[in-house]
Amino acid sequence: MEFSYPTPQHTDWRTRINPLVYDLLHSLQDPGLDGRCSEPLLELHIRIMPDYSRTPTMPVAGFINLRRLTVWQSGVPSTLQPWLQQLGSLQHLQDLDLTLQDADSPSQLKHQLQLPALPALARLHLFSLVFKCTLRICLASVPQLSHLEVSGYGTVDLAGDQGHIAHQAGLVAGSSGGSGGGCSGGSGGNGSSGGGSCRSAGKLVWAKLAGTHLIADFALMRALAHLEVTVQVRELDGAASIAAASALTQLRLFDSYALPDYERATWPMELLRSLPPSLRALSVPSWSSELAEAVGGLTQLHALSVAYHGEEPKIPPPEAPLWPSLRALHIPANAVPQELRHASRLQLLSFRDSQLSADVISLLATLPALRHVRYEASASCSQGEATRQAVQRAVPWLQSICIGDLGAEAFFSEALALLG
Repeated sequence: MEFSYPTPQHTDWRTRINPLVYDLLHSLQDPGLDGRCSEPLLELHIRIMPDYSRTPTMPVAGFINLRRLTVWQSGVPSTLQPWLQQLGSLQHLQDLDLTLQDADSPSQLKHQLQLPALPALARLHLFSLVFKCTLRICLASVPQLSHLEVSGYGTVDLAGDQGHIAHQAGLVAGSSGGSGGGCSGGSGGNGSSGGGSCRSAGKLVWAKLAGTHLIADFALMRALAHLEVTVQVRELDGAASIAAASALTQLRLFDSYALPDYERATWPMELLRSLPPSLRALSVPSWSSELAEAVGGLTQLHALSVAYHGEEPKIPPPEAPLWPSLRALHIPANAVPQELRHASRLQLLSFRDSQLSADVISLLATLPALRHVRYEASASCSQGEATRQAVQRAVPWLQSICIGDLGAEAFFSEALALLG
């Protein structure tokens, strides 16, 4: 079932729930719809933004057989946590698309919210607009979670046991009493047991993180293989714990949107300097001398994608340990870097060069392992074919030449398929 209550076209977007709609939602209980349907409700989409003066909550506790739920819940902090506890009755829920928004409140206290235990949840997409709250997601409470996406504003804590990450990052664990408690409802809380109260998230393999302030203990994410983080995150507490994510093979740092008063964060470099030996593919949004130095030391890296805005990227020096191990490179620069001569194992090269000069073709001929070339060209079809033939003659061991821009997403798909 899908229900949508659209926002009127005026400046005050906080709309009042129609009483008939609210009564209908209360009347939909399992099994069936108000006793008139023999089949239980398995999927529900609620997109309603309530009036904060009433702060009604979406009646979800009765839908005990739900497998998929999309909901936008707004309210003052004191009503959000009781509503979150309702979700705990959805023991069969597998897919949750949740938007939380806190209302204006005279209180200046930093409240803490916590997602309840959901034993069957496999996918969680959270959009957080809880500016005055810290939302904690205990990974041990969602043991089947394999796909996690977090975006929005405010603070989201994925650290499991709060005391553990506080010790690691030198943080003060705020108001951890009250509504917080232990991660799994046990004796965790403020203890200094090093995170023992929160087990690792054994099935979380894919995560995309975007927000204002994130707290993450990657040591709990033992199965994490694919991680995406937007570089507009202001703070990422626990970035160095990525060293313990022993299954991580793909990391993508990407641009998403610009914050108006954004200041350059320090966590991306902390993350890059702590990468585990399992990493094979890396995407970075831009080059700097500091970043080039960090990436140049990644001997475990097989595939690298670089995006930049306006300026030519700075390349790791020829003696950087990266080059002998690199097998696939996507670099949309205006010229192929000469440092590639040292990439003796490079198999896939994607670049931007509107006119493949003789120097570039000569450079490609120095790469004995090169098998696949992808480049963007603005020449005519006849010139493009002539260039293709010139490349093929100079590098006869090539297996494929493709003219056209290969974006980062397509590059990674092809690179990982080729490299196995």
